[in-house]
Amino acid sequence: MAAIIAQKGSDAWWYMKVVDLLPGRYHDEASNYERGADTLDVWFDSGHGFVLDEKGLKMSISLGNFDDPHTVMEGGKNQKEAPAFGADVLRLWGSSVEYTTDVTIGPQALRQISDIYRNSIPLHEK
Repeated sequence: MAAIIAQKGSDAWWYMKVVDLLPGRYHDEASNYERGADTLDVWFDSGHGFVLDEKGLKMSISLGNFDDPHTVMEGGKNQKEAPAFGADVLRLWGSSVEYTTDVTIGPQALRQISDIYRNSIPLHEK
């Protein structure tokens, strides 16, 4: 499919015969296959929102409000402004947001997630 789309464009899915969309070894069985529209419908209907900064602006490298995941995990040059939150806090943030709507991320949101993480995971001394 990738080669067909690269050569003929994404509309190929709609105008090409099913047999021509299948790999050669399946051509004899083309009548067993049916072109579906439901997958594309689901992709568009259950899309995702944008990642916004804490001011509600879409994150963008050109705007300078983009946080590199490595900086979020390891901290920036100025640890006071960009502390290290670690991979677990970033994972917890990602798994806790409603991905179908716009989500915000920034120091305040990450501090809240960090507090939840620290207070939810019991630490045992050995």
